[in-house]
Amino acid sequence: MPATLELPRVVRAESVRSSPSEDWLGLLRSINPIAEWETRFAEWRKDIQEFRETEQQCFFSQIENTLLQHVHRGWLCSLISQGEMLAVELINELPKATDQLKFLNLCLENLTSSLETWHMNEDDLVSVAR
Repeated sequence: MPATLELPRVVRAESVRSSPSEDWLGLLRSINPIAEWETRFAEWRKDIQEFRETEQQCFFSQIENTLLQHVHRGWLCSLISQGEMLAVELINELPKATDQLKFLNLCLENLTSSLETWHMNEDDLVSVAR
């Protein structure tokens, strides 16, 4: 007997007033509850790639430029913040998604390492650890 896929009923009373796309999106969410998260995660990774490319092209060649130091630190902190939001969303939506969380944490560790390397001296590191 072929395996069947049981899909939860996503048609709601209010779906008469909703667009057909909303119903299909609801069906997709029931099949893969973290599909939207995966899309945001992929976009975040593209943002990291763009940051790394810009870092190579601009920041490292002008490392003493105060303006670029602030841009670099701000962009890094923004990416870290977005990654932490993704982690919270993933844990909240699907706590058993340990592989995705491990990969996300590796990306966050890499960004945090860059922040510590380029923008924190030993005194800063000691005060953060306390």
